[in-house]
Amino acid sequence: YDTKQCRQVIADRQAHAVIPPRKNAKPWKDTKSSSLERNELPRTVKRLGRTLWKKWSGYHRRSLVETKMHCIKL
Repeated sequence: YDTKQCRQVIADRQAHAVIPPRKNAKPWKDTKSSSLERNELPRTVKRLGRTLWKKWSGYHRRSLVETKMHCIKL
């Protein structure tokens, strides 16, 4: 999910991406708003730690919703 194309589609819809960066993420060189936002993520994850970043960003809420939907579908 951590691709330029995916983040650009999200930015085009004026939404905020909550996608964790890859563990080996490197900064992107272009200056689009989606790239600038993404380039801040690895620094933030490094500062906070991946687990704390996921809680701070609300990433775990998405996971909880997906789990509940799976239970409903069963």
